[in-house]
Amino acid sequence: MDLQQAKILIEKIGALHKSVSLNKGHIAAIERDLMLSYIRQLYDVFLDVPANPPIEELPKTQPRNAETEPVRRTYTPPKIIDISDTPKPPAVTAEPVATTQPTTTTQKQETPLQQPSPPITKHTGSADIEALFNHRQTKELSEKLSDRPITDLTKAFAINDKLLYINDLFKKDSSAFNETLLLLNKFDRMEEAKSLLVNLAEQYGWTQEEKIETAQDFIRTIRRRYV
Repeated sequence: MDLQQAKILIEKIGALHKSVSLNKGHIAAIERDLMLSYIRQLYDVFLDVPANPPIEELPKTQPRNAETEPVRRTYTPPKIIDISDTPKPPAVTAEPVATTQPTTTTQKQETPLQQPSPPITKHTGSADIEALFNHRQTKELSEKLSDRPITDLTKAFAINDKLLYINDLFKKDSSAFNETLLLLNKFDRMEEAKSLLVNLAEQYGWTQEEKIETAQDFIRTIRRRYV
């Protein structure tokens, strides 16, 4: 079992649960789908682990009862026999009795061979998705001004940019776009946001050639929330 993969999924589930709790129990559709995705992945990790065979218990020995009272014997005086007129019996020579030691055979218990466990498939972003997150350092003054920190993602996009991202990256679903921004606002680090963005990239096909540049611009803007 890949304990590192299970640990990462548990941390993602904890971070998302913390985010939902901050919203006073209101769960958006995208938050619910993301939580179910994490739980399925964690379930798959533990599903492929073979169960250990049960350990045979040793037979239990009955404890001695310390309170058992010993058996009391009644003393009987010996009978007095007059042996003055009684003939003596002939002497009998006792023959040695041959004793044979019981032979015990120890049977070796064969240990069944364990079948190798199947390989665990890791749920990670492809190389094309990872390429969307490549961040280059800005050099020109105009680019540096455009990389200033953002405090609220819901107010960071112009109308034209919103329409572009909704149509190209969210299949014209404005609700999914708005819920994504609200959820990203609750994260504290880009590492947490990346987990959500990778799932969105897989769901909406951001690695398609006509969407790559738009997706990179969108992710670059999201990154400014955590500067």
